[in-house]
Amino acid sequence: GAFLESLRGAIITHELQNFGQNMMGMITQQPGVVLGTLLGLLLLTILIIWVVIVSQAALIQSVAKIETFTPTSFTNAASEGAKKFWPLFWINIVAKLFTALVMAVALLPFLISFLAQGDDSHSFSALIITSFLIFVPLALLIAFILKYAAIAVVLDDLSWWKALNHAINLFFRNWLVSIEMAGLMFLVSFVLSVVVFSLIPSTFGIELAVLANKFTIINPLRVLPTAIILLLAGAWYSTFQYAAWTILYRRFSASQIVPKLLRVANDIPEYLETWMNRTKLLAAPKKSQDKK
Repeated sequence: GAFLESLRGAIITHELQNFGQNMMGMITQQPGVVLGTLLGLLLLTILIIWVVIVSQAALIQSVAKIETFTPTSFTNAASEGAKKFWPLFWINIVAKLFTALVMAVALLPFLISFLAQGDDSHSFSALIITSFLIFVPLALLIAFILKYAAIAVVLDDLSWWKALNHAINLFFRNWLVSIEMAGLMFLVSFVLSVVVFSLIPSTFGIELAVLANKFTIINPLRVLPTAIILLLAGAWYSTFQYAAWTILYRRFSASQIVPKLLRVANDIPEYLETWMNRTKLLAAPKKSQDKK
């Protein structure tokens, strides 16, 4: 709410309009600098996208080989991942577009209403929470389908469109197991976050502020250990996550997996009966003797 009030104020006071005019003036005065900067950012973005997508394919391929005790290497994994770049690229694009569309549908009406009328920020925050109750399940659904489609492209050598269709069918056949896996991933992420942030010194935020205000050679060295911890933890969790989903996908392909909740629910009556028998709550009643 506070952020949106600031945004509305910037619109009313024409601060955003002034920012846009300043940017246009900069482009007019120094077109070479602006064009060079934009070109550099574009190349950097392309490089990051390439590394991310190739890494996805390489992790999936390597996990499948390791599970079947097939030798693999970093070079081999990167080479195999590069071959799957374009199918995975289109799958990621479609997933991001659908996620943005869902967020726009869930959030945009409330946002337009607030910017136009300036409603109370607290009530608007409640509307935002309500909209996210719609957005989050749909975003999770898209995330599940994205994971299964990416694995199908790499392991089953499907085109991106066939992989999406296969992933949708696979999810709806195994939606409960997928939710259980997501819950397990959240638990692992939560525990990892607690461990990692317990290792980060309490002065980390101060050090970042000092680094932002005054750059010296010593300041980056002070935050380097914390940065290494965060990078290693993030890399480990990403690898663990892709390994878990890839192994689950292979289990789906091999056989139908019964959700843990259903297995527990089926076992509860047997456990209760065993417990009650041990406590003699189900002991057979004694027959009354017939009077002679």
